[in-house]
Amino acid sequence: MTPRTALLGLVACAAACSFDQGFDGTRYQCGGGERCPDGQRCVAGVCQASADDAGPDGATDAGPDGAMPPATCGGIELLRDTFDGNGAGPYWSAFADPGASATEAGGHLVLSLPAASTAYAGYRARYYYDLRGTAATARVAQVGGANNILEVRNQFGNAAQLVYDGSEVYAGIFNAPGAGTLAQRPWNPAETFWRIRESGGALIWELSTDGQSWSELHRRAVPFAIEHVQGVLAAGDSGAAASVTRFDDLNATTPAGQFCPVDQLHDDFAVAPLQPQWEPYWDTGCAIDETGGALRATYTTGTGNAFCGVTSLHLWDLSRGDGVTVEGAAFPSRQNFVSYVAAGVPGSDDRIEMTLDGTAFEYRIYAGGSAVAVHPMTIDRAQHRYWRMRGAGTTAIWETSVDRSTWTERWRATAPFALTGLELNIGFGHYDVSPGTPFTVALPGVNAD
Repeated sequence: MTPRTALLGLVACAAACSFDQGFDGTRYQCGGGERCPDGQRCVAGVCQASADDAGPDGATDAGPDGAMPPATCGGIELLRDTFDGNGAGPYWSAFADPGASATEAGGHLVLSLPAASTAYAGYRARYYYDLRGTAATARVAQVGGANNILEVRNQFGNAAQLVYDGSEVYAGIFNAPGAGTLAQRPWNPAETFWRIRESGGALIWELSTDGQSWSELHRRAVPFAIEHVQGVLAAGDSGAAASVTRFDDLNATTPAGQFCPVDQLHDDFAVAPLQPQWEPYWDTGCAIDETGGALRATYTTGTGNAFCGVTSLHLWDLSRGDGVTVEGAAFPSRQNFVSYVAAGVPGSDDRIEMTLDGTAFEYRIYAGGSAVAVHPMTIDRAQHRYWRMRGAGTTAIWETSVDRSTWTERWRATAPFALTGLELNIGFGHYDVSPGTPFTVALPGVNAD
């Protein structure tokens, strides 16, 4: 076996092989609802590194902060796409080095590489999924270039790859102990189904001609954390001639799993960074971080609109369970200042939410960008100390409590969309006027004890 120590970001890789070093050097498109990878923000339609990254790469939440649910839900089989021309959004981020491209055409993800180039292009999942007990299954329609890649990658950049390199197919791990090629053999072109899965504590690389009977390429003990992984489809290193790689689908024939009930999300904001549970956003005049056991939004004296908050990096199910609970007492009743907890369909304006604007407390359902149902109240700081938003099927339910033990239902209404696979958005901001003097909003947790 020849170790590929010079391939794809390993020790001897040149700078152009940035794909396996966290995609440094690639340029993600953004805007129009498309989100940037962790540690980057959208500038003039292109994702750029942020000076305000929430924490160092490789750091993670520990203990109860950001604790993950069991692996019976939220699996990577929920990342499904037949590439029928909808583009990268809302579930993928496209990346492409100069001269390369990632597009959808003819029911395929088409990755085009220029001649004599080390460029890479592909799709990377926007959200994290759990690999435990599940699988990422891709179907390859056409191989090209030197590297055609199915990958699962966690929040630290630890990655497992199944790669066709122009003659052989191999299993490898990168940016983790024991990195390198683990197994390789000549590729059978009829093996168009590729799969990376976890079972019983083992990571398994497999190929198939029909998606039913599988040939194992390699298995080994899981070498890194897999509770938060993103799926990646990519191609790179074109060789002497320009090349095209086509992926037919991802997880298209895999039995559908379930998103986790959002009551399984517990975050007391005790340990930075916010990732891999949350992605922060902010406007000029507002800073967001987690310190001292709270999500803190700090506002300066800037004029006009300034909002900041977090969106979830996992998708959640609000149609069952106890929903999402926050301590509403943390949200101020300031003039021209709004606080909100929303759960929305990715890439759309469909959402349910609870908001506080001054003393106006409202529950809302939006569909197609318009409010289709609104229930107004006046905030009662004693009776409305805790807020909860949950669902039963497509019925959205809003409740409050003085102690998180006994809940009073305030309103319920039917949402015109499914209350599952939703992105959480928790934020705060002032509009039209300056906040006057600097101040901070501190939210002590989400579903936190």
